[in-house]
Amino acid sequence: MQKNEPLELRQSSVSHQSCSRFAAGSELVGDLTVPGMAELLGKLEGRVEAEAILVETSGAVKGELLADLVTINGSFSGKVAAKTVALNSGAIVNGEIKYQTLIIESGADVTLSCTRGNGST
Repeated sequence: MQKNEPLELRQSSVSHQSCSRFAAGSELVGDLTVPGMAELLGKLEGRVEAEAILVETSGAVKGELLADLVTINGSFSGKVAAKTVALNSGAIVNGEIKYQTLIIESGADVTLSCTRGNGST
């Protein structure tokens, strides 16, 4: 992979066989279970479970994220349990994270309680 690819792609060993996109402008209150990757561009309040979760810059999620890989570019408030968590520049994150590997880029705004563990979902 090339150096200029997004951090979540450089760090991922997750195979994204399928990708479900929750579009910008969409709003959901409830739980979402997705096979493969969940790309969140809208507003969501609830629990999201997938192989990989990407909260894009337009995304705003409040609740719980469970995945092997969680990448946050937008805003998130709540709990994350993942093997790898990447908080990219511009991310606004408040809550709790349980992880094996945690990556925080310069420019991410974080207020967190972090626990290193097995990050199992």
